[in-house]
Amino acid sequence: MLSKTGCSVLLALLVAPLSRTQSVTVYGVKSCGSSPGVCAGVPSTVPANLFRFDAGGSSFNDLGRLRENGVDVDLDGLAWSAAHGLCGFVLGAASPRSSTLVGIDPLTAAVTRRGAPLAREIRGAVFAMDESLLALDVIGNSLLRIDPVTGTEIAAPLPIVVGGVPLALSNVCDLAVRDDAAVFLVALDTIYALDTATGIANVLRVDTGQALAGAAFARGRPSNELCVYEVNHTDDLFRYDLGTAGVPRSDLFLDIIPSFNAGRGDLAALRRDDLFARCAFRNGHGINPIGYGCVSSPVLGSVWQTSIAMPPGALASMVAIGLFPELGLPFDGGEILIGLLPTPLLLVGTGTHAVTIPNQVALLGTLVPTQDFRLDSSPSGNRLVPLNAQDLVLGT
Repeated sequence: MLSKTGCSVLLALLVAPLSRTQSVTVYGVKSCGSSPGVCAGVPSTVPANLFRFDAGGSSFNDLGRLRENGVDVDLDGLAWSAAHGLCGFVLGAASPRSSTLVGIDPLTAAVTRRGAPLAREIRGAVFAMDESLLALDVIGNSLLRIDPVTGTEIAAPLPIVVGGVPLALSNVCDLAVRDDAAVFLVALDTIYALDTATGIANVLRVDTGQALAGAAFARGRPSNELCVYEVNHTDDLFRYDLGTAGVPRSDLFLDIIPSFNAGRGDLAALRRDDLFARCAFRNGHGINPIGYGCVSSPVLGSVWQTSIAMPPGALASMVAIGLFPELGLPFDGGEILIGLLPTPLLLVGTGTHAVTIPNQVALLGTLVPTQDFRLDSSPSGNRLVPLNAQDLVLGT
């Protein structure tokens, strides 16, 4: 069995690289518009590639095509939170287009449906402070509020108004939430401050000739630095300084994924306020025995404690700590609920585990998926039984 100190060291080694990535990482999607031999659909069609970049400008990575069960999908309305992971909306091919909420595996770009199709064309989304999804419907020119678990609308659509006149949204738009809860809208060549209670939008900058399809604030960067994805020229990533007169623009990455022309796209980043420590129960399709719980929350600088039900015949318990959640990989009559790449860390014990969470501010909001496996004895031999998962959000 690992000592408490040993567990703490292992946990620090696991989450520190992830936290450094998450603190400045922005995810994005680029869909195909019109490229000979690749696609011929406007405004967007398959393939749609998932990408991520460091908002400080140090790295850009193309993560490959977004696919559902191996089939290419067109996707927009990208959003990300520690509690709900990376998600988006798959767009139906028929006109008028429909939108279906999906979860996205950031390692493989695989998508999994979370809800039924909505009669909406969602082209921008962001997680609000209450963990609901704010989304832009370009058919109804309105702001939606969506349940991130079921994909259903939970409030009446709110029309967006500029100077007393309804704003006609195009399919080039997105939403972003700043750390002070202020919401911003980008639409075509304009950046707006948006009041989500009234729908009133006020112009902050018009950048003539641009087509701003994605927007996000990256945790770990200056709070007024808005990252945007521009699709009118060579599919570029820019930064706007909302805190400086004139809202100046600077280049970040130019001509991204040049193998095809962009149709549309989107950006998403973690919110800065996603800092409160918690454990979130998860059990895939519900076939694993339930017996793994958090005794305390994973607060930075504290001892996080677990409890595992140990019935007669139980020999040991193992908490596996991974980097990414898994929806349910079949395993001996149960399911593995954490990603197997990179190899998870194992904490071995006999029903309880105690780990000191490193007191590092950079870890605030980091998602750490964990699952317990119990070793049970039986007349036919020892058997490893997967229990439920607990997704940790490290915080205060």
